[in-house]
Amino acid sequence: MDRVKLQFSKEESVLLTDPAFILTKNRILARISDMMGAVSDEEVKIAGLLREQLPPEVFQFPPKLSRGEQYQQLPWLMLDFPRVFQEPDQLAIRQFFWWGKLFSSTLVVSGRHKETVLNSNLLQWPDLYICVHASPWENHFEADNAQLISSLSDEKYRSICKKEFLKLAFQLPVENWEQAPEFFIRSYSSWMQLLVRP
Repeated sequence: MDRVKLQFSKEESVLLTDPAFILTKNRILARISDMMGAVSDEEVKIAGLLREQLPPEVFQFPPKLSRGEQYQQLPWLMLDFPRVFQEPDQLAIRQFFWWGKLFSSTLVVSGRHKETVLNSNLLQWPDLYICVHASPWENHFEADNAQLISSLSDEKYRSICKKEFLKLAFQLPVENWEQAPEFFIRSYSSWMQLLVRP
């Protein structure tokens, strides 16, 4: 019988009886979703202007906006464009919002797209991170997942670049939410710069 008892802390009880928190959360997520939808439209325009210089895979699928509630137990929103996940030539740009944590923009490439990106000067962005994790699909910036390229030794950088995939990322603290639209567009333009064929 003990297992069917329901107990909450005082803080939990307050939230349980107050719908305002959830309603406010829903409004915030709806506004961020709308913003990311507008960002998606801008991304399509930016890519369209560079169509002749970009890999055709960029235009293989339209943008996709997804949402969830449980990335490390917190809500998230995600915009993918382009979104080519098939091996050996992966090509994805992901704009990500993580409740209470951050906004991020990532480029994931493998195969010939990876080689194109590695021919660029990545140190031109001192705030650029590189994935050191075995999987490219984690979205946090702890040291076991992402590290600043500018902080790496040449040896460690070369070792990371030998992996099958390359994942690069920028992040914006969630406290700077007013800058999120500009952050996403600026980051996307940087990724396009890396993908343009000579």
